[in-house]
Amino acid sequence: MPKSKGGLGGRGLSALYAATSEEYGMSDELPIDTIKPNPNQPRKNVDEDKLRELAESIKKSGLIEPIVVRTVKGGYEIIAGERRWRACKLNGDSTIKAIVRDASDQEAMELALIENLHRDDLNPIEEARGYKQLITEYKLKQSEVAVQVSKSRSAIANAMRLLDLPEEIQEYLAENKLSAGHARAILGLSNDEARLALAKKVIENQLTVRETENLVRLTASGQDEKPTRQPLPKNFKVMAKSLRQRLDTDVRVTSSKGKNKIVIAFKDEDDLDRIYSILTGDAW
Repeated sequence: MPKSKGGLGGRGLSALYAATSEEYGMSDELPIDTIKPNPNQPRKNVDEDKLRELAESIKKSGLIEPIVVRTVKGGYEIIAGERRWRACKLNGDSTIKAIVRDASDQEAMELALIENLHRDDLNPIEEARGYKQLITEYKLKQSEVAVQVSKSRSAIANAMRLLDLPEEIQEYLAENKLSAGHARAILGLSNDEARLALAKKVIENQLTVRETENLVRLTASGQDEKPTRQPLPKNFKVMAKSLRQRLDTDVRVTSSKGKNKIVIAFKDEDDLDRIYSILTGDAW
């Protein structure tokens, strides 16, 4: 695939680890305190229970896969493997196996996003915000982001649509109280107030995605109903009746979208001449 704006060109995890046993052999034991997290790490929420489980696994079997870092002022910055680094710190380890590689800010962001996506470590909002960051900070198009993370452009667009939801619903997604399927269904409503009300109902009643979709259809159909037509002023009807009697023909007074009309019916040209004469006092 073509390389895009200095990024990874869609090489995915093979770009992250270079996918060769020789390169794994080049990992170093780095002092763990010289390493710091990436502030642009797309995953913001860390499950503490799962982190302790990972720490126990590493304590028992060792760190099988090294983390990936880049050199920065004062030490190293994590590109991929922050959970493993945290777990090793939790175990009190003084060093950690790491691959040191050159990476720009954009590549570091892409690599972190790719690793988390492949490991299913991101919730839907973290994923969407990661894509948005690549687009806004590095001026990538959705199609270029799709190449970088090996996904379809439509998948990127659908993920980023979740950022159109109210902040409160985004938090529900980040906390895994709602799934991406629920959120996409809720997007079918046209206003944020209705979306938030439905999101709360889904959580309270533990509704399935299908049940949510059905509720969206019912709610949306109610939102789309035409507003009740306001009754015409009483004098409109009185004047229409008076004109009917005066002109001896059907006369209607109508109002639509702020425009008022008088509609006078006539049979033929002679009838039109008659009505004209009554209205103007002159013959045509």
